[in-house]
Amino acid sequence: MQRTRMPSAFVVVTLVIPFLGGACSVLFTHGPPAGNASMAEFRCTTNPTAPIVDVALATLNMGATISSAAKDGDYDLHESDQTIASGFVWTTILGVSAAIGFEKVGKCAAAKRSLAQRQAQAMGATESAVQKVAVTPAVDTLPVGTRMQLVARAFNGRGGEFISKTFRWSSSNEAVVAVSEFGVVTARTAGTVLIAANADNVVGTASVVVVTAR
Repeated sequence: MQRTRMPSAFVVVTLVIPFLGGACSVLFTHGPPAGNASMAEFRCTTNPTAPIVDVALATLNMGATISSAAKDGDYDLHESDQTIASGFVWTTILGVSAAIGFEKVGKCAAAKRSLAQRQAQAMGATESAVQKVAVTPAVDTLPVGTRMQLVARAFNGRGGEFISKTFRWSSSNEAVVAVSEFGVVTARTAGTVLIAANADNVVGTASVVVVTAR
């Protein structure tokens, strides 16, 4: 049987290129970290480039290996068998690496979608919940027997104001200052009180000082 050396191009395809590629997906593709469902931020790989490279290398490697097997009679049998076996091994390694890479990318994409949904829900909750109540005027002085309208405003966590919120008004001392359900205060006797406006259990206050009329 004629003994010839294996073509250098075939050796590069079946041995050198896979070695240099080194199963890209295993090395460069990262799945979501454990416990990501409770994390506010994390990093993982959503780009499938590495597994695609592995698939391309595996395909190239398999093609070269099959081509070598078809021409087996032209080469040293022992050398050819070793090279073909190596080619199939590398093809398998690259195929497994690509499968692992695509799985990591898929899990990362799913985890990122879940994170985006949690963030959207949190933002929605922030925007729909009252975070602050402001009462104006915050401080004022009234003579006994006079009235004044207080105004309450409710805001969400992003600073947006609720247009139509119902407030529960109360006075820290009704004997000094009474307050109506609409925020109108009536000064009854000298003293200082806090007037509270409550919206969804968030409270804003104003201080009213009542003085004796001269």
